Amino acid sequence: MLISMAGRLPGAGRNSRRQSIRTVAIFIGLCLSRPVLAYDGFTSEISHVAGGALLAGTSTFLADKFNWSHEHRALVGFGTGATLGVLGELATDGSSVIDMASHVLGAAIGAYSTDRWLLRPVIKRDAANGMYWGMELQFVAY
Repeated sequence: MLISMAGRLPGAGRNSRRQSIRTVAIFIGLCLSRPVLAYDGFTSEISHVAGGALLAGTSTFLADKFNWSHEHRALVGFGTGATLGVLGELATDGSSVIDMASHVLGAAIGAYSTDRWLLRPVIKRDAANGMYWGMELQFVAY
């Protein structure tokens, strides 16, 4: 079931001390972590898929939030996520085509899933009625 909440969520906009402590802890943990080794194995490609999905999902969310393109927000998210992933891979010394393909696959998954399941309701233009705002429900018959 999809629920739309309007207005402010509890705790939104407040400077939370816990959030600051988490941010500092993550930053220190990243600074103290060991370097990682890349290879073309399953876990490496899954990390590229996850990174592409996260980047495209975030881009899709931002395209919706800042009214860049409500109708084509998934396409904006996919294009941004895939382009940044491919350019980032090309900037490294040992760029790999399989890494780029994994990142593009992740970008497609992230943009589609964010647009389809996280960002509802949708605003669309309709030739007959002008603007349409509402919740779209889909029923799949098995």
